[in-house]
Amino acid sequence: MPLILTIILVSSLHAQDEVLDKFTSGTVFNLKKDGKGRIWMATDKGLYVSDGVNYIQIKTGDQEITNSSIVELVLYKNNLFLIYKDRGVIKLDINTLQYKNITNKTVASLISESDEKIYILFATGALYRVTLNQQQYKFDLVNQFGVDYNKPALMTDLSKNTLIVSLVNKGIYKINKYDGRIEKIYYLKPQGDNHFTHLGGRLFFINNNTLYELNDKDEFSKSNYIKENKNITSVIPISSTRKIIIKHQKNIYLESNEKSINLNLSKRKNYIINDAIYNSEDNILFATNQGIIDML
Repeated sequence: MPLILTIILVSSLHAQDEVLDKFTSGTVFNLKKDGKGRIWMATDKGLYVSDGVNYIQIKTGDQEITNSSIVELVLYKNNLFLIYKDRGVIKLDINTLQYKNITNKTVASLISESDEKIYILFATGALYRVTLNQQQYKFDLVNQFGVDYNKPALMTDLSKNTLIVSLVNKGIYKINKYDGRIEKIYYLKPQGDNHFTHLGGRLFFINNNTLYELNDKDEFSKSNYIKENKNITSVIPISSTRKIIIKHQKNIYLESNEKSINLNLSKRKNYIINDAIYNSEDNILFATNQGIIDML
């Protein structure tokens, strides 16, 4: 069943510090940029896409699902996986806008390895390898961790053969993708808010507002990638020397060669930043509790 596109009206407001509001209400949780330069947005009111000028809502044909909260997007080539807050995962072809329901169970994290294979970590702590085809999906249990529903688990790719699972107050595990074997339990124990991010072959992990990095000894140690390593909410790597740093969910730092430019949004409509994307040299987009802001 094809999806239907509906164009929505958006208002804009210029601020003195050249921050531009793209939506005046609603929360944007996650941003993804595809190969054609379009920006896909996970919001508390469903999925939106922008070509830089128009903002379009994607409709599934079911109004309740269309307007349900999407907390994360996973993009792999032409496939966009929509992780809903309470409604599982839908796979969308970003070119044809054909969609398929993968599961209705609550999902904590998802990795797409190929067009035919994904890994899903459910909120229950069950890790599955899912084989995709035109007729049906095959679910194979890889491991069962068990997890606290109030403290979501995280998962990220480490190599062709392994992935990493983080469970708050339990541990960080290196998992063999094929037999589910735990190859290693890291010394670092996740606490507070956690987040994985990559820069080429480098793997970063935010734990309790501190940035850690997987070092040459295959251990997580405090990272020197950023100048002042405290109060970190998220880090968006641009290059080995350039990065976007969010502190306290409000303060934006554009850091290059240890020099920083700060834009504090706390005095402007009480923004809370959920995600950011480096769109170009002249344009950075931020996903906030009050829509999209565009830093020029």
